[in-house]
Amino acid sequence: MTERFSASPAETEAPEETEVPAEPEAPEETEAEESSASAADDDELYVALVTDVGNIDDQSFNQACWEAVSEFAEEFDLEYAYYRPANQSAEALTAAISSAVDEGVDVMVCPGSLFEPILYDLQFQYPQIIFLMIDGEPHSAEGDTYATAPNVHCIVYQEEQAGFLAG
Repeated sequence: MTERFSASPAETEAPEETEVPAEPEAPEETEAEESSASAADDDELYVALVTDVGNIDDQSFNQACWEAVSEFAEEFDLEYAYYRPANQSAEALTAAISSAVDEGVDVMVCPGSLFEPILYDLQFQYPQIIFLMIDGEPHSAEGDTYATAPNVHCIVYQEEQAGFLAG
């Protein structure tokens, strides 16, 4: 940011015989200032949703998550997208997440239990990515070991409460 300095009125008054000096020009931005300004522009977050087997118009969990992601991103003027894996295999889900990472995602929303064993490994592989795990917790493929890294936030629903109230 370039600052402009101006003199106080007492400093600019001069005797009649003396010429008032011209206002000094503002210093030009240095390369460091320019790079920090462009770095601030690069601080915009890129939010992505990776669907499970459904699509963003499945009138179910994926659609609800996509509507939330898109509404949030539009409200805060963020870049956003979704990735749909070719199938529900661990390889396809991992490939979709890797594609998003390659495109510079900062926040990744992963809805559903299919992502639990996948995020168990990927949370440590991509510590720079913030993962939002919807309705699940990362665990090993065997399901006997749970681990949640600091870059993972789990949103788990308490289905039994709604069932109790409905009953």
